[in-house]
Amino acid sequence: MEQLHKAGVETFLFDGVMPNPTVGNVNAGAKAAREHGCDFLVALGGGSVMDCTKAISVMATNDGELWDYVSIGSGKEQPIAVKPLPIIAITTTAGTGSETDSSGVITKEDTFEKAFVGDASLFPALSIVDPELMASVPPTTRHCLTAQA
Repeated sequence: MEQLHKAGVETFLFDGVMPNPTVGNVNAGAKAAREHGCDFLVALGGGSVMDCTKAISVMATNDGELWDYVSIGSGKEQPIAVKPLPIIAITTTAGTGSETDSSGVITKEDTFEKAFVGDASLFPALSIVDPELMASVPPTTRHCLTAQA
C-alpha cells in the first residue's frame, strides 16, 4: 500500500476473504470496490484470495448475483456483460496456481454448492511470484486490496 500511495494511487484494504470464499465474501468485496470507485484490484494472499478477487472483479462491474455467471449446478450460465476490474495477483503461497488462471472457486452458502466462476477476462493483468513473500507472510494472511488510480 505504501508503494501505491507513493505513486499517487489511493487504496482501500478489504480483508473480508475467508478460506474457501463464499458468495457473501464476494458481495462484500464488490460492494466495497464500487463504493470506493476502484479501477483495479490487488489480490495478496493464497488461492482463496485469488479466487475471491476474481469473483469480486466480476461483481464490481456487473449487475445481478454471482451465480448468474456460474455455468454449473444451479448457475444461470449468463455471459459476463461488462468487463471485470483488472487484477494484480501477488501470491504468498505455492501450490494453487490461482495467480495464473482465469477462474475462481466460490461457495454458495444457501445451497452448499462449490462452483467456479471463470472467463478469459479474469486472467490477472499482472502476477507477482516472490519466494520471499512465501517465507515471510503468515499463512493466515487474507487480503484483497482495492485501488483507484
